[in-house]
Amino acid sequence: MKRREFSISYGKPFDEFISRIASSLQKDEELSSKYPVKWLAIKVLEGDEEVLKLINKSPCKEEVMQQLSEARKIFGEDMEVALAERRYLIISEALPKILKGARPLTITDLLDKALLNKYVGIPVFLAMWWALFRFTFDVSTPFSDMIGMFFSWLGKITSSYISNEQLASFISDGILSGLGGVLVFLPPIFFLFLGLALLEDSGYLARAAFVMDRIMHKLGLHGKSFIPMLMGFGCNIPGIMATRTIDREEDRILTILVNPLISCSARLPVYILVGGAVLGSYAAAGVYSMYILGIVLAILMALLFRKTIPYFKGKPSPFILELPMYSRPTLRDTLVHMWGEALSS
Repeated sequence: MKRREFSISYGKPFDEFISRIASSLQKDEELSSKYPVKWLAIKVLEGDEEVLKLINKSPCKEEVMQQLSEARKIFGEDMEVALAERRYLIISEALPKILKGARPLTITDLLDKALLNKYVGIPVFLAMWWALFRFTFDVSTPFSDMIGMFFSWLGKITSSYISNEQLASFISDGILSGLGGVLVFLPPIFFLFLGLALLEDSGYLARAAFVMDRIMHKLGLHGKSFIPMLMGFGCNIPGIMATRTIDREEDRILTILVNPLISCSARLPVYILVGGAVLGSYAAAGVYSMYILGIVLAILMALLFRKTIPYFKGKPSPFILELPMYSRPTLRDTLVHMWGEALSS
């Protein structure tokens, strides 16, 4: 059976630029022998970093970059989104010709109608994250208390066997109490990552970033910035490490810069101590206001950096995300995921 060659058309204006860039790239024999020139031309228009690195080493670099500059003047900076939309349009037109009969609704379709709804999606998301934080702190508190009690008991036992008071105080109050004070933060970190692993393995975490994308863009941040910012409430270090999922370097660095303004769990004891000593009966309101102040400052700094620093100027890069199917998390994969993320933090 003879195969019919299939070619995707991105529309006349795009096709013209793709053809022109492909013709220029065809002159580079080394590059054209390794890669399809049409594919390279499309990746150039999409601003693919790896392909642009190849173009920078090519003798036809100036000619290609000039054509890319002309395309950006006509189509703007969001060519990647426009090309992706065109692909999905072609797919949606081709599917009815290939698949016969109506596709049955799946559980994923039904859940997405609620979880991605513009009115219901955000309240459901807020409820999910409130449940995550309640789970993290309520479940981890007994384990943290046991760690604190164990090192307190160990310190008393150790000091009772050491006759020198200064040495006994150094070991029990310094080494053991200090070690216990650090280890009490491990249970909240582990249980926070356990909850995040469950949400990610179930397929909801990608949808959370999708739901918050519009709001984050208005605040000068990328849609994927939301997850690292949210993780900052648990600990800023894993929050900053989570920015590696953000593709564009400018958006990634901006998220890293504002993430420390989010109040992590390690600051909570300080807030409680200062609030109780200074504010008295208004301590709870004071602690709550510190968290709100951190969020507001992070937003203001992101907007300020985006508008004043040339490196960050412009809109955040388009957020393209393929949503996975919902699935039931397995205990083994979730625990491995949790353990790896917690250790890396």
